[in-house]
Amino acid sequence: MVIQPQRVKLLIAAHSASRGGAEYCLDTLLEYLDRRRFEAEVLFAWDGPMAAEARRRGYPVEIWSWAWWMGYQPSFWHWRNVLVGSIWRAVRLARRLRREQVDVVYTNTAVIFESALAARWAGVAHVWHVHEILGPRSMRPHLAPWRWMVRAIGRWSERVIFESHAARQVCQGLIPEEKMRVVYNSVRFRPWAEASSDAQRCWAASPRLGRGEEAPSPPPLSRSGERGESPLTRPASQATLSRSGERGEGKCRVVWIGRLSERKDPISFLQAIARMQQASLCRFLLVGEGPLEGQVRQTISSLGLAERCQLLPFQEDIRAILQEADLLVLTSREESFGLVLAEAGAFGLPVIATRTQGPTEIVAEGQTGLLVEVGDLAGLAEAMDRLATDPALRRQMGQATQQRVRVLFDPVQNTRQIEQILLEAAGKG
Repeated sequence: MVIQPQRVKLLIAAHSASRGGAEYCLDTLLEYLDRRRFEAEVLFAWDGPMAAEARRRGYPVEIWSWAWWMGYQPSFWHWRNVLVGSIWRAVRLARRLRREQVDVVYTNTAVIFESALAARWAGVAHVWHVHEILGPRSMRPHLAPWRWMVRAIGRWSERVIFESHAARQVCQGLIPEEKMRVVYNSVRFRPWAEASSDAQRCWAASPRLGRGEEAPSPPPLSRSGERGESPLTRPASQATLSRSGERGEGKCRVVWIGRLSERKDPISFLQAIARMQQASLCRFLLVGEGPLEGQVRQTISSLGLAERCQLLPFQEDIRAILQEADLLVLTSREESFGLVLAEAGAFGLPVIATRTQGPTEIVAEGQTGLLVEVGDLAGLAEAMDRLATDPALRRQMGQATQQRVRVLFDPVQNTRQIEQILLEAAGKG
């Protein structure tokens, strides 16, 4: 008779149920978590699409109005939530952790603290997964000096996971070395071999200033161990997707995907387009929403880019866009990781990114893409010119980046790493 080991009871604290980078990383963890070994429930700060997705995956979900201690929007509601609600919630959660005999608490962001405090009070192991750069200029405003907060993250945790070595380096000397781990984020999806006619629609219309239609959703992808073979386990030659440059026709399709915010800096992307020598060989697509949307539209108009540059709203599923693109550009001023770079690589796209924290580890410069300095518009324009006029180089880099994704950013492999860290923290590894 085979005795099944008792499952590890895992409580997950999530700061947001909206769509975003850290939230997608949690969703990937929930999808690939080994439920034979872990019994998990998720506490979200509010209800939303990612909470609905967790429920769809079969996880118990509750709403706890976590108070943010960094990166928050100052308001009366926020201060009342911090001053009145946070300690009470931490006390309630500590009682619950003891009552339910939870083995380990996992906090999926640095911006909330109550779950870590509750775990400390309850004597339960805690793992903090940091998806942010925790430097003095980052995650403002914050309730306490940043060094104090980083030290608290180290004190209140058995393990602290960073999504890049650069993000870990910022905390060197503030968090004990033996507690820190690096696990790269994983791609959310795996590309399919057949081109989708739906993908053509994202690029087919004449570029226009203004909102386009929602990008169509491609058919469901096969998952490892589910409905068929995963493209990430096939030879690279079978998983490579066709590109306009490889077809020998059409323009080079350049895409920028992200939140329209100062940190992501879409304005620099547009300004670099205006400096290109070969912009006439390209079509440009920006995908995203955010506080700079009005400025983005104005810049497109003022720089005379309306005929070749299109703006689409946020897309839940970007696979169709990536499938038909030739090149992805990321212009962030600061980036803990840069998940869209790995996602583009899964589709065999070369990338151009600013030389910030995470991208320097995702992009193998000169092999899978090009890196430029933050704010270097001339360098960005030159890099786009270079790849726009060299389909063979794009193809070579695309194949290399696809292989790099399979090795470093596979969701099954990276979820197993996080599971092992959770088991170590709980004393069960």
